[in-house]
Amino acid sequence: MLSNPTLPAANLSSLTFPASDLKTGPADYDSLSRDEILAHARPFDPLSRYDEFEAKFPQVLRILEAGGVHPLNTPPLRSPYTGDIDSSSWTNTGEHNLAVMHVALQIAERFKNHGLLTDEDVLKIGERAGVHDSAKRYEKLRGIAAKAGKLEGSPYSASQYEALAEALRGTDIDPEVAGYLSHAGKETGHIVGNISYLTNLSFANLSLGA
Repeated sequence: MLSNPTLPAANLSSLTFPASDLKTGPADYDSLSRDEILAHARPFDPLSRYDEFEAKFPQVLRILEAGGVHPLNTPPLRSPYTGDIDSSSWTNTGEHNLAVMHVALQIAERFKNHGLLTDEDVLKIGERAGVHDSAKRYEKLRGIAAKAGKLEGSPYSASQYEALAEALRGTDIDPEVAGYLSHAGKETGHIVGNISYLTNLSFANLSLGA
């Protein structure tokens, strides 16, 4: 069951980490420019952990593939809104999802080390982070359709996200996965009222195949 991790009763505002547990860097990031902050950043290639993520989070990679944003391969995709073929590469979006998952897992592990999260919570957080932009390609295709006058209303409205599952009916995408894609992105809070949704959503038992 994939749901929001439940923190134990604690005053999180008073949470502090031992100095030895923190990475060295500028004391006050707010006073630095973007270039100065990036100068302290460590390079990270999301694909360097691909095999590990594929073994630990196979459902995440399946959902990214269904959304046309797999980090290794994004074949041409027919827009369910216009019928046009999108042949652009979306592997960068897949890599972005892996990068966010990598960072989210690091943060979650810190909280777990201080007794605020369980191993299961960390796993759930990783799953959430890994699929937050799994429907980004369809979101972009809606924007294109809207500009062409082939889509009513805003391409970013809640109703358009909900309608994606129906738009994918008849394709080779598993209906359960299509249903998840119609809600993807709510992990980042882009639709008001998503908290109750996140509490109940699960894709742990989706029929994603071998």
